[in-house]
Amino acid sequence: RIIENQINEYANADLIITDRLHSMIFSLIAGTKCLAIDNATHKVVGVYNEWLNNFPGLRVMENTNNISYEDILEFLKSRSFPEKKDFRQKFNTLINRIKEDYK
Repeated sequence: RIIENQINEYANADLIITDRLHSMIFSLIAGTKCLAIDNATHKVVGVYNEWLNNFPGLRVMENTNNISYEDILEFLKSRSFPEKKDFRQKFNTLINRIKEDYK
């Protein structure tokens, strides 16, 4: 329930701006656009480059000097992100398997 509540918070936002990997992932699960800024660990840009570089609704900046207010507004107005979906549907199989295993 804690994770579900957190994802619901992300789903209620129009845009997530973060330098944390898990916040970037939660925003994608929630269907909320994300502007992610790489940090000292470089996990954000690493995961983006390896797995998420074609994901609509996600932009990763390696340098905060390149971010402008106009860029943020343009990204927010873009319609490239799919409609928000109920993320719980994706986890129903896993939830049912766990429930079966712990009966």
